[in-house]
Amino acid sequence: MNNPDGPTRDDLDFAAQGLKLPVTGVRTLPHLPNYNLFDLTGSPCDTLGIGMATQSPGDTGCELRMIPNPASTSVRIDVAGCRALNGVLFDLAGRRLKHIDLPIEGGMELNVSDLAPGVYYVQVQEHSGQTATKLLAVLR
Repeated sequence: MNNPDGPTRDDLDFAAQGLKLPVTGVRTLPHLPNYNLFDLTGSPCDTLGIGMATQSPGDTGCELRMIPNPASTSVRIDVAGCRALNGVLFDLAGRRLKHIDLPIEGGMELNVSDLAPGVYYVQVQEHSGQTATKLLAVLR
């Protein structure tokens, strides 16, 4: 529109492709902003606690290991450097799928044979409320 403030529609003076852009977007994927923004540790806005950002062992003193990952039937979950009270298995939509009772010392086997192939989050929580989160892939 060369005259957008004109009093009538006929005064707009519309010209198709009147503004030349430096890049064309014909037959290509659109350029989308980065929506992969995950939890910011300590932020009150991130209340789900299931984002991709895992806290480093220096933040919580907790290291979460899963072997094998990807898993097909079961995975061994080891928590080192902290006293984890409980764990939760989430899907990518943030739905709780399983509650995991972790021993205070050592690790445990988690049966994943009933899960559909895909990517899941395993989150463990310490006595202090600090959490550590890691991705778990299930393949068949």
